[in-house]
Amino acid sequence: MFKWQSLYPLLLLVLGIITYFITLRYKIRTSSRSKEEILEEFFEKELEASQVVRGTLPQELFIPINTEAIPASPDVELESLYQKVLTIGKLPMVNLKEKSNRDLKKLYGINHLDTLITYEKNYDTFIDILIKYGTILNEKNYTEAAQLTLEYALDYGCDRSRPYFILAELYSKQKNTTRLTRLKVLAQTKLLTSPYLSKVLHHIDELQETCK
Repeated sequence: MFKWQSLYPLLLLVLGIITYFITLRYKIRTSSRSKEEILEEFFEKELEASQVVRGTLPQELFIPINTEAIPASPDVELESLYQKVLTIGKLPMVNLKEKSNRDLKKLYGINHLDTLITYEKNYDTFIDILIKYGTILNEKNYTEAAQLTLEYALDYGCDRSRPYFILAELYSKQKNTTRLTRLKVLAQTKLLTSPYLSKVLHHIDELQETCK
């Protein structure tokens, strides 16, 4: 006589497989709906931000550059680069790296978005040239001028790793542990916008050990 009990394991296996596929299909559908909802929410927020119009940009948004504080070129070969620093330093600039385009539209208005993008490009160009100027000063052994120039770059919110590396080396040679520590703290605050600064932190740790 045939015993149905012998089919129980097989029936349980089949039932388990069916349940698995039903659950999987449900999750896929739920996931798809979630993606659609997320996408819809995204476009709604973008549309909302794109309808914001603001008045004049607030003055505190701009970065005031004191070009007179930047060390003058001590070398004829660096004069043209120094003049570029001065010229670009007079342009309006902002540093809004931590804000998205949507944030900018909501805070300052869609009517100012292109202008803000231009001003941020001015800032990036200024920082790049300032770093280049300071780097060459250092290579030519104009140490004091190089240090001041690169420190100004950091004062203006620079998150590039090169000035940090150069300044760390200069402070280490000076056995200036206080400035090394300050440099490390500053680098830590910039990790969000520049993850590469983690290498700087590691390098500073090594230099601090040698300064003990």
